[in-house]
Amino acid sequence: MLQININKDENLQDACNIFISALLPHDNYDSAYYTEILQTIFRYVKLEEFSGPYYILLKILTELKDLKTRFEDFNPALTEESLSNTLEVSIADSVADPIVGMREILEREGLPSNLEIETVKENACHKLYAMTMELYQTCFGLAQESKTALNHVPMLRAAFLAHVSTESIHTQVSILQSSQNFGRENYMGLDDWLRYLQKLNVELTERLSDEQMYTANIGDVEEGRDLLASLKSQYIPLAQYGIPEIDYNDKELKTPGTPILRHRLVVIVGEINMGKSMFCIWQTAKLLAEKRKVVYMFGESTRAKIYAQILLAYIWVRYHKSLLMMHMIDDSECTEEIIKIKTMAMQEVNDLLYLTESYSYDNLYNELVADYEKAKFDAVFIDHSYALTGISTKDNGKSSIDKMSIFLRSFKRTYPVYVCVASHPSTDARNAVSKDKTIGEFITKGSSNLAAEADETFILKDNEALRKQDQLMLENKKRRDAPVVKYPIILRKRFNCCSFEYDASLQHVDVIENAEAESALAELDRAYGGDDNLYELDAY
Repeated sequence: MLQININKDENLQDACNIFISALLPHDNYDSAYYTEILQTIFRYVKLEEFSGPYYILLKILTELKDLKTRFEDFNPALTEESLSNTLEVSIADSVADPIVGMREILEREGLPSNLEIETVKENACHKLYAMTMELYQTCFGLAQESKTALNHVPMLRAAFLAHVSTESIHTQVSILQSSQNFGRENYMGLDDWLRYLQKLNVELTERLSDEQMYTANIGDVEEGRDLLASLKSQYIPLAQYGIPEIDYNDKELKTPGTPILRHRLVVIVGEINMGKSMFCIWQTAKLLAEKRKVVYMFGESTRAKIYAQILLAYIWVRYHKSLLMMHMIDDSECTEEIIKIKTMAMQEVNDLLYLTESYSYDNLYNELVADYEKAKFDAVFIDHSYALTGISTKDNGKSSIDKMSIFLRSFKRTYPVYVCVASHPSTDARNAVSKDKTIGEFITKGSSNLAAEADETFILKDNEALRKQDQLMLENKKRRDAPVVKYPIILRKRFNCCSFEYDASLQHVDVIENAEAESALAELDRAYGGDDNLYELDAY
């Protein structure tokens, strides 16, 4: 969808020439930076998006990079002589390669372009050879120092964005006024124009999301101190989960664990009606009680209902008062005290809480950034992963969940925000739970990438014994920067408050094992018809 035509953009050529120069064996060349410099070019413009002499030269430089990867002692050095020798044996194939675009180059210069004619093809070979050698000589003459080439990344980035902007304007005009082909697809008219803009936005976001992933040394001590200072801000809790095993590693020493922190992606997995939304609402209330701004994407619920549920949870967390949904619906059901509490809660919550029905899979990153620029929120909850708009039906939503995972990774890495996503379990996770087997790491429905990108993953589970006591288990599967919680955590449900409650007396190993044993017996009862005498020994 991104259109790159380097042959008609001198600014993009100048930017690329600097990086190509740093790959050539002049006096300022250092092969230690070879791979990093080449990857930096392709971070913005992919090899197959180049054409003409740029494609040929960069393709040869890439082949040398592959040799460097395979052979530890190999130092790539593309001399002018070795380039000439390579072109002499490969130029005819290059002329015929559609990626090179030799026909377009000839037509642009008003020359015969029918490469089926032998004389035309021969002239094209001479011309492409000359253009490639001229490009090499231009870049070599710049003698760009390899170790400082990355200082020119802003120039390359600006040239790339300017080029894409210009090309996209021409394409948009073509779509609106006539038509434009992309592969086998034809875009024409207003609807296709909007579809083009959406896809262009997605591709550009994905292209730029990894632009800072280059390698550089730290520099002086002061720069190291600045890095450590920035790290400290990531470990200041926005709020506590209210679960000691998660909030702290060592209860006596109060060693920081992983409470609700900025720059983290957390995934809550559970079956339908297991309590995923309730868990998200409970944590939202805890954040609001700490005066943190929260965005809540409610998906399949309604704006009014989710607001009422968050208020109920907030009143329980903040005031430890247990109200009912009827108190939210009708003031006539409320005492003066309840009306006062409800009014205070609304005053405290309304400026901190932002509700949105749904984001979109294709534009999630930009939508989150736009909301952050307006609200500067501290946390965002997505309830749930299949509730965004524009899901792909071709692959059961996998590509959509993959996009969402990448966008959330980029967003939480760039902005000081806690991100929590509710997800249904994967088929493997569901089967493991039903058979009481160990659940693997990739537990999210649709795509394992969501669990892979997460900093923490939790599974909500229950069984017959726990349901009878209005309890459930919270099992930790993954946890960056802290050890995984070894035993399931048992939480007491508070349905009317849309919250859970941690009780230390329920966390003993024997209590957990007893609950699991009762669950196993219940499964046997269901399998064998529930005969009360089935497990009793006959008396002799």
